[in-house]
Amino acid sequence: MQPTDSRSKRSLGVAVALVICAVTASSSFAQTSASSASPGSAAAVGVVDVQRALRASAAFKQAQEKLESFSSKQQSALESQQAELRKKVEEFQSQRSVLEAAALREREIELAQLRNKLEREAQTAAEAVQAQEQKLLGPILGDVQKAIRVEGDAQGIGIILNTQTPGLLYTGNARDITDAVIARLNP
Repeated sequence: MQPTDSRSKRSLGVAVALVICAVTASSSFAQTSASSASPGSAAAVGVVDVQRALRASAAFKQAQEKLESFSSKQQSALESQQAELRKKVEEFQSQRSVLEAAALREREIELAQLRNKLEREAQTAAEAVQAQEQKLLGPILGDVQKAIRVEGDAQGIGIILNTQTPGLLYTGNARDITDAVIARLNP
């Protein structure tokens, strides 16, 4: 089993999606708080493209580079073990016709154990990459939520919606604060 760059990118995509969901949940909470705080008054509505704000964040870019480096190191270690396993399989295939039945079974068991070990290490590496991703992106999520909150307060916006929220079809006169949030994330 070999983790690929696409798995790392997919994992990074999942992390971005989780960040977006968390920010959306915070926005929904802010919306509920704002609407219950001033019943009958119209609250200003703002929108933010959280995904664009994240991609534009210097901290996110730095975390992404660190994650890619970490993932590459994990993958390199697995590739060397995979090459070693491939070499042993080739040796086994070339010697298969001259081995006795007992030796043949012994080598097959040895190769199966090596494959299992490699699969376990690949799983461990994938889990390590995922843990590193959470460690690196967690603080950035907090920064994004704070920047959205601070910018909303600064502009007097009571409701802020994520433009990537499913079902959000039209924002009309809502103020797009994405650029202001990006500016707060990259002082």
